Amino acid sequence: MNRLTRIRPAKFHPNPADNQWMKIRVNGSIRATGRRPMSEDTPGRYGARPFSDREMLGAFAFLVLFGLPFAAGGTWALVQAAVKLARGELRDGLMLGAMGTVFALVGFGLIAGSLWARGKVSVDAAAAFAHPDEPWKWRADWARGYGVDGGP
Repeated sequence: MNRLTRIRPAKFHPNPADNQWMKIRVNGSIRATGRRPMSEDTPGRYGARPFSDREMLGAFAFLVLFGLPFAAGGTWALVQAAVKLARGELRDGLMLGAMGTVFALVGFGLIAGSLWARGKVSVDAAAAFAHPDEPWKWRADWARGYGVDGGP
């Protein structure tokens, strides 16, 4: 088992980069186990079994089915809002229109998001299968040798 210990300084160092308190030593050995092939039956390096295509399809189908009632309810409310506005019932038409818009956005957002994420997850899973012990190669920008800053 590896143990982290702090090295005591022999003297004061004026340069903070040379300060011995900032350095740690790892006691123990680290062995390279070599590359292990990953498949749907074997656990990954960190103990998690990769998802099968059927499991991923089931997860995305669940999101689509979860979003369908919201999309249907929102679409129905928008149609009813148009009918109310055509009859001159302004208050009811605006309320139905606002609620229909919110529900339709949630429902269609879940459906579109799950369809978009399905392609992205399959690309990420292919990279993880190709390089199971090299997680820095799982992202395209890191594999090319640089990192894309996503901050403001």
